Amino acid sequence: MADLTPPLRVCMDVRYHLENGQSVLWALNKSIEGCSDDFSRDIARLLIAANQGRRLKFEEILSTSPYRRAALELFELGMGGEPILRTLKELETEVREASARELEHYIRQLPVRAMLPVLLLQFPAFLLLVLGPMVVETLKGLNS
Repeated sequence: MADLTPPLRVCMDVRYHLENGQSVLWALNKSIEGCSDDFSRDIARLLIAANQGRRLKFEEILSTSPYRRAALELFELGMGGEPILRTLKELETEVREASARELEHYIRQLPVRAMLPVLLLQFPAFLLLVLGPMVVETLKGLNS
């Protein structure tokens, strides 16, 4: 889920700024201001590459998520002058749905994850408390 949150946040910020008449470059600069996650660093690399008049190379991208890569490609098109607002809204919807699916998957796995400490730590301790005195008495009986 943490993997999906940064692109959703940036897409929402950029969409908001685009709807208010700002440029993609300005919107990206504003949306990564004060952020230090990998996706923000990828956007910073994208902005640096755009300032140098080159495209962002595949090797420079830290993100492996397809949503992050799609967002970076979309932002690159937007900085090149292409209209991206409609596509950005579609990407935002897809990322939002993927976040919801991932959250539901995590919630379904939560009971199993919560039972692991019980099974691995508390249950053996309980068995020692119950069976410990019987084992001690048995050993005392065998030694005498």
